[in-house]
Amino acid sequence: MYQEREDLFYYLTVYNENYPQPTMPEGVREGILKGLYRYRAAPSGAAVAQLFGSGPILNEALHAQQILEERYQVPTDVWSVTSYSELRRDALAVDAGTGSIRPSLSGGPISWTP
Repeated sequence: MYQEREDLFYYLTVYNENYPQPTMPEGVREGILKGLYRYRAAPSGAAVAQLFGSGPILNEALHAQQILEERYQVPTDVWSVTSYSELRRDALAVDAGTGSIRPSLSGGPISWTP
């Protein structure tokens, strides 16, 4: 990259938990680049809670989704967070642009999510 004067960088994350990397779901590329995409929708109707996870914690969020559904009948969506920094930048831009409108998962889908 340096030798070729390419304007690139690679980000490598290493965890000590061994788990299979899931394939990229269809239609989430933009969400991945923006920092957040819905990984799994609530299995039984509209979600009343939102669960967020990144890296190996995403597996725990999926497990929590199952527990909440089976034991407490609480449907939840699970969101994969690919960049907290990008989410912060986006939130600051929205806040600076409008002053009062803030994105809300409970108020409807975010424009770049399916």
